[in-house]
Amino acid sequence: MRRRSLLAVHFVVLIDMIGFGVLLPLLPYVALRYGASGVGVGGILSAYSVAQLLGAPLWGRLSDRFGRRPVLLATLLGSALSLAATGLSDSLFALLAARALAGLFAGSLSTAQAAIADVSAPEDRARSLGLLGATIGVGFILGPALGGLLAPLGFATTCFATAGLAATNLVLALFVLEETRRTDGPRVPRPFFARPRVSGSLGRLLLSTFLAMLAFVALETTFPLIAASRFGIAGRGMSAIFAGLGVVIVIVQGGLVGRLTRRLGSRRLARVGAVLMGLASIGVGFSGVLVLTLVLVGLLAAGQGLVRPSLAALVSLSEDASQQGTVLGLSQSMGAAARAIGPLAAGWLFDRSEAAPYVAAGVASLVVASLLAARADTPT
Repeated sequence: MRRRSLLAVHFVVLIDMIGFGVLLPLLPYVALRYGASGVGVGGILSAYSVAQLLGAPLWGRLSDRFGRRPVLLATLLGSALSLAATGLSDSLFALLAARALAGLFAGSLSTAQAAIADVSAPEDRARSLGLLGATIGVGFILGPALGGLLAPLGFATTCFATAGLAATNLVLALFVLEETRRTDGPRVPRPFFARPRVSGSLGRLLLSTFLAMLAFVALETTFPLIAASRFGIAGRGMSAIFAGLGVVIVIVQGGLVGRLTRRLGSRRLARVGAVLMGLASIGVGFSGVLVLTLVLVGLLAAGQGLVRPSLAALVSLSEDASQQGTVLGLSQSMGAAARAIGPLAAGWLFDRSEAAPYVAAGVASLVVASLLAARADTPT
């Protein structure tokens, strides 16, 4: 059952992430067509993350109460409906509402992480979550490629085709997904709307998750601007670089995290990744040599690939099995918060200095390393 459950969760997440990635590169152009300003485009992209920030903890709490399978099915249904609503959008407000709906139902990732945690031994937690991260990375690589193939058919057709893919994913999930939440053993009932208990150790992990994502969002937001101004890279060249970064993250999460975790432990590995991100970020800010910049950006992506699954594993291990969905939902909401405010902060810093967002990202990453060095309740 364990292997079948893992494969089913990976497959469902892969298809879900492909659907998400199809629209991501197209949304700014559609927003501009509806008369959006630069801030409006940013608002469209941020609406998803703001809604996810609100929805992820709720989905996590629901999965702890009712099980992973029904929550995953509900979020997949919401994904299909939101994609169809995006295709039907005929104004900027309608597009904004559709993206907010998509973000509200974007609980599949934290619920999938909880399902993985349910069937993974503590010593295998980081490796299993790293493999899930690799699956997500593959989805992000394939999604934009599929979007490029569908784009000539028009935005609405692309949305409806992607909604069809999401609906197919839902039907398949009905047959292949099994419940992973353990119902044996003692469970401490908590009021559903009670505020989650956050210990000092868990609080540091959640803050680290926020800062690490904030640092990486600075790269995603401003590197195309640096690449264009310093090296004249745009269009296909930029797409190739980001595809390459996706491959780096997939390789690190899928092939290295498990081996390195057995040697170093999740906490130390996350610290190594955070230091790597910090030094590489600062280097990118001041590099004027293309080859060196590409190497540094690759190292930054590798650091992110080490940090994310390691932090997720530490968050998972900070609570017992009955609270996996809740704490991983909180972790997902921290990442969503970073994605909501990160582009605005990075853009504001970039307007003052090209190096500023990278110095800030480097400092944030080094703060993560220092937070992880603090005495922890979770030994790993």
